[in-house]
Amino acid sequence: MSRSILGGLLAAFVLTACDKPNYPESERDLASLVKWGAASQTLMLGEKPARVVKSWDFSQAPIGLELLNAKAKLVPGQGLLVSGVASDPGLRLPTDGLRGSEASLLVVRLTRVKATANWDGAVYYATEQHPESARFMSRPAGSVVPPTGVPVVLVYDMEALRAGGDDWMKSMIKHIRLDLDDGAGGEVLIHQVALVWEPF
Repeated sequence: MSRSILGGLLAAFVLTACDKPNYPESERDLASLVKWGAASQTLMLGEKPARVVKSWDFSQAPIGLELLNAKAKLVPGQGLLVSGVASDPGLRLPTDGLRGSEASLLVVRLTRVKATANWDGAVYYATEQHPESARFMSRPAGSVVPPTGVPVVLVYDMEALRAGGDDWMKSMIKHIRLDLDDGAGGEVLIHQVALVWEPF
């Protein structure tokens, strides 16, 4: 093989290696990274306890909780049982002006007690600059649809929104909204909603 041909092949190889795509943050396996530690009774980020910036465990009714097309009751030691009474049930939680960059993950632990035909699971939020909008939202890593009767951990990568780019990371967050089932009649036991800082 001539030197010119060999040089061309080497150059092509170098360019291919350099141009290898960097997979976006949203493709990380967050669904496997964040777990509930049953023994320690804490969220785990990999092998270490997660740094929880703000958490609602529903041991009592949180101040500022707003139910949307739903009714709810506290279940001692388990969480908040939310029952949809109309289409698009969900809840809204105040974050008291949280800086988005301080919590790049939103984690929701829940058990779907009674399912409707379709699950939504989207998260929306509001800032001083904009209200809740489909332009600024996220969905759980892996697009998880919770099975009935099985506790699950839903992880939302707020650093890589489904819509909105890096808006969360550079904004002060007023509140978050979690949508549950699409229709009425579903029941979801929410064990915890947590905002978590990911150190890498």
